[in-house]
Amino acid sequence: MQVVVEFSMSGNARFLSHAETARVFQRACVRAAVELEYSSGFNPRPRLSLPLPRSVGVETEGDLLCLGLSGPAEPVADSEQPFFDARQFKRDLAEQLPDGIEVLSVGVEQKNASFQPRLATYIFRLSAPRRQGQDMRRRLQSRIQQLLASDRLELQRYKGPKTGARKVDVRAFLDSIVLDGLEIAVRCRVGPGGSVRVDELLKLLELGIDELDGPVRRTEVKWQEQVKC
Repeated sequence: MQVVVEFSMSGNARFLSHAETARVFQRACVRAAVELEYSSGFNPRPRLSLPLPRSVGVETEGDLLCLGLSGPAEPVADSEQPFFDARQFKRDLAEQLPDGIEVLSVGVEQKNASFQPRLATYIFRLSAPRRQGQDMRRRLQSRIQQLLASDRLELQRYKGPKTGARKVDVRAFLDSIVLDGLEIAVRCRVGPGGSVRVDELLKLLELGIDELDGPVRRTEVKWQEQVKC
């Protein structure tokens, strides 16, 4: 049985890393008496996954947590009540999560289903006085036009101490960039080849952290469900 939890992260919770976020959910499941399914082998691990990694410091909504639960998904014998109560599960899990992590919805999916992110939008809120804001808008609008008109956008991406840095063309990952007032919405494609990173988006837009009014927010994630035969 697979349970899919849609959640959001904000406030101080956004400073959790991807691995730390997974551990928070695992511990919350234990405290909520959720019977997680474990892998087989010498070192069994809970079947828990976050299909779309999140950069540290980025707020998010519409993210998914996939949980494998032990036990059948059919109704209990001699009872009309379903074995799995999604509302109760949502309440139990939410009570064990720290401030900043909110459970938005809970659903049951096929055990062999997987979820692949295909699109995600990043919101950058700009901080600028009124006069400077107009100049910033003109500069950004010109930069956005340049980016969208480009056939290639190569950046140096650091891959680790063994691999070092290499050039990556991120143009294919940019679906759209919209400037609305002092807010920039960048819609990015996500696929097997990866995506563009938040720090890379800032570099492309020629923006510094000090020019942002609050944290970057990831939203409008589009998922594709795949079922393995």
